[in-house]
Order: sequence, then C-alpha cells, then structure tokens
Amino acid sequence: MPPLEAKKKKVMKPRRTGSMGAKPVLAPKEGTSANPDHVLWPIASILENPSVAEKLLEGVIPPLDKEEVEKLDLDLAISTLFHGVELEGQVADIGAREQKAIKELKRMKEDRDATIQKLEEENTELKVKEVLTKKSIIEEYKSSDDFQEAMEQVASRYFGEGFDLCKKQVEHLYLELDLQDMQIDDELA
Repeated sequence: MPPLEAKKKKVMKPRRTGSMGAKPVLAPKEGTSANPDHVLWPIASILENPSVAEKLLEGVIPPLDKEEVEKLDLDLAISTLFHGVELEGQVADIGAREQKAIKELKRMKEDRDATIQKLEEENTELKVKEVLTKKSIIEEYKSSDDFQEAMEQVASRYFGEGFDLCKKQVEHLYLELDLQDMQIDDELA
C-alpha cells in the first residue's frame, strides 16, 4: 500500500463525548492549578487525612531512604527534646529571676514605707518643737524690758490721740466749756 492510501484508511472516527462525562466550565485564566477540586477532588480529599497520606508516601520512599528518614526523625525528636529541656531550664531561670525581683521589690517597698513613716514622725515632732519654741520666744520677749517700753509707748500714743479726739468732740458739743482753762495734767493729756 502506498503511503497515501494508508493515510486515507486512517479515517478519524467521531469521538463519543457522552461517555467521557461533562467537563467543568473554568473561568478565563483559571487553570487546573487554580482550581484543584475540578481535577483532583477525590485524591485531594484523601490527602487531607495525615495517616492516609503517610501510608501513600511509605510506598514512594525507597528502603534506603527510609532508614535515613527514620534517623532524621530520631535526630529531630532528640533535638526537639533537648530544645524542650533547654526551654524548661530557661523558664525555670526566668521564674527564679522573677521571684528574686518580687522579693527585692517587696523589700524596697517595706524600706520606703518605713522611711516615710519615720519622716512623718520627725515632721510631727519638728512641728511640736516649732510651736513650743515660738511660745517660749513670745514669753521671753513679753518678760523683757523692751516689750514693756514698747507697750507703754503704743498705749500712750493710742490713748493720747484718743484723748485729743475726745477733747475736740467735747469742745464742739459744749461751746461754753473752756478746756484750755482747765488744769489737766500734761502727762495725762
């Protein structure tokens, strides 16, 4: 058969689309990687279960690699354990530092409270001493000669001015009285 005839014999038969099932309609620029549920929904739902995924992957990893994976898993577990122990040590260290800081703060607060109380007592004592000192200074000054002289001067000036005012009022009210003719002691006036 010549090549041309062979090509003619291979006539394309129409495909039966009904048996293949309907394809989902995808949005423009949206392929199967954007919507894996359209293509992989049964497989994707199986892989969501970790134990099923692990069993499927066991058949994929060759036996030599399984030993390395198990060793890596053991190394990872050991390093995780040591990391956990290290973290526990750090937590314990932080807890000890926290307790020490709390004790130090309590001690500082007690010292501050004691100092405040002591200062309040000293303040009260100083106020009492101030009042007593003022009283004693006043009493001492009252008993001195300077105070007596000052009081006599103030009294004579006050009463002297008051007496002059009184004389003027009497002269004004009683015109017939002659206060100049009256013999009034100058020391009193």
